[in-house]
Amino acid sequence: MAQLVKAKTEVACLIDDLRTNESQSVNQRSSLDSQLRKVLKSIQEKEVELMELEPEWDAARKKELHERQTWVMTQYNAFKDDTDSTT
Repeated sequence: MAQLVKAKTEVACLIDDLRTNESQSVNQRSSLDSQLRKVLKSIQEKEVELMELEPEWDAARKKELHERQTWVMTQYNAFKDDTDSTT
């Protein structure tokens, strides 16, 4: 009879532990779900920011390319004029 009571007590303790673990798992999952929603929201906000910045960035890149080409042509023409005048 003592062994039966001991086994019943052990089973009751195991059930309590399982319930506690299940409760902790549910809380942890809820916390992780909340964090995931925050990360997804942040990603969406950053994607919107990127879409807003992309036209400005493209315009700046085009301007930079034009300026670079202008500078190269200026340097080329200056070099060409120097070599033409010395020959």
